[in-house]
Amino acid sequence: ESPRARARSVLHLPCWNSQRFAARVDPVIMTGPLQRPLGFAPARAILLQFDQAKEECKDPSLLGAWIPILQQYGPALIQQCESAEALALSLVTEWLEQYMLAARDDRKEKAQQIASFFASYEEHRSHSLGIDRESARQQGVVIDDLESDQDLQDAVLSVHHATMHTLAGPALKIVENHLGRTYAKVAQQIALQMPMGPGMLVGPPGGQVPGIQPGAPA
Repeated sequence: ESPRARARSVLHLPCWNSQRFAARVDPVIMTGPLQRPLGFAPARAILLQFDQAKEECKDPSLLGAWIPILQQYGPALIQQCESAEALALSLVTEWLEQYMLAARDDRKEKAQQIASFFASYEEHRSHSLGIDRESARQQGVVIDDLESDQDLQDAVLSVHHATMHTLAGPALKIVENHLGRTYAKVAQQIALQMPMGPGMLVGPPGGQVPGIQPGAPA
């Protein structure tokens, strides 16, 4: 499992509602936790593409290439993208001020700086690109080094491995608190039996049904 694969579930939006992070030496802090995905793409990518389309569609010869793409846009997609970005920035800024940066005099300005950095699609380009902990520290994120506390590192890795093992099964989402209370979203698996049509024969491996010669009509 690569560092980036490990990191994908580390810093989703609710994780900013905390006083500090714990990180290992490999890149476990993800860029773009505020790059809110809307279905098939990040909100900022959709907005940038729409701006590109408006500019290029001034040339009538390019309309044929853009129309199939623009036809996939829902009636409120652009507004949803703008609202999703604004909400994410607002929530993370508020949580940073209230928790991680509460003791700083410049918490409002610093919170806005951190939120803007992690939300920058133009800088990071991908939600799956890893940021190492030193780069995050330079932005003002409070981080504890996991390897400096072996007991903490063992506990964190145990939770991580147990979670990955659980998600390898039918579980799609897990929310658990310190009281041992758990909410898990599980995928339903439905077995479908394919109907047998007229003349469809099921035989042993090798394809030959006893009593029927190869090439003879069934």
